[in-house]
Amino acid sequence: MAVYLKVSETEKERLTIKSPKCIFTLSPNKSYTNTGKLKEIIISLFDVFSNVLIVNGYYNNRWNLFINKQLDERKFEQLYIKEIDKFNKRVFSISTELGIEERISAIDWKKTLIELDYQLVYSNIREYYSTSEQFSNDLKSIAENYLLHNNKKSNLKLNYITLSINYLIEEISMIIFLYNKGYEIEVYPGEDLSLFNNIIEKIYPDFPYDLHNRKHYTIIIA
Repeated sequence: MAVYLKVSETEKERLTIKSPKCIFTLSPNKSYTNTGKLKEIIISLFDVFSNVLIVNGYYNNRWNLFINKQLDERKFEQLYIKEIDKFNKRVFSISTELGIEERISAIDWKKTLIELDYQLVYSNIREYYSTSEQFSNDLKSIAENYLLHNNKKSNLKLNYITLSINYLIEEISMIIFLYNKGYEIEVYPGEDLSLFNNIIEKIYPDFPYDLHNRKHYTIIIA
C-alpha cells in the first residue's frame, strides 16, 4: 500500500522542517482503518508532523446511518460502543508498538459534543446557518448533492435533507472547535469541504470565526 500527502515537494519540505501538529480525520468502516493500513498511514504522518490527533467520524456518521439504514438511535449507540472501543485499542496498540504514545491521541467525538467550548461553536454555526441565506443555501446544496449521489433522487426528502444538514453542521463545528484548540492542519483521504475555502476567503459576511491559517491536505492511500 502506498501512502503519501498530495502536496508539492517544496510544501512537504516546508512542513517537515516546521513539523506542526495535525488532525487526521477518517471515515468509519473504510479498509484503511484496519490495523495494518492504519499503521502505515500513521508512520507516513509522522514523517511530516510532530503530533497527530486522530478524529474518528464514526459517531458523526450516525446521521448517514439514520438516512441510509433507517437505523434508530438506540441501535446505533450499541454499535458505536463496540466500534469505538475496538478502534481505540487499535490506535493504542499501534502507538505502543511505534513508541509514539505521547505524540498521538484519538478524540472521542461523542464526549466532545458535550464540552462547553464545542457547544458554543455549534450554537454559533447553527445560528449563522439560520440567519445567512448564502451560507444556508450552500450548506443545503452540499447536503442535497450528497443525498443524490448516495441515495438516488427518490430519497431526496425533507427529513433526509435535515439529517444531512445536521451531519454537516456538526462536522464543521468540530473542525472549527479543534482549530481553536490549535489544530490548524487537517489531513483527510479526500477533498476538503468547499465551505471551508469560502470561509477562509471571507465569502460569508460576518461569519463568526476566522480560519485564515487553516490548511487541508489530502492523503492518498493507493
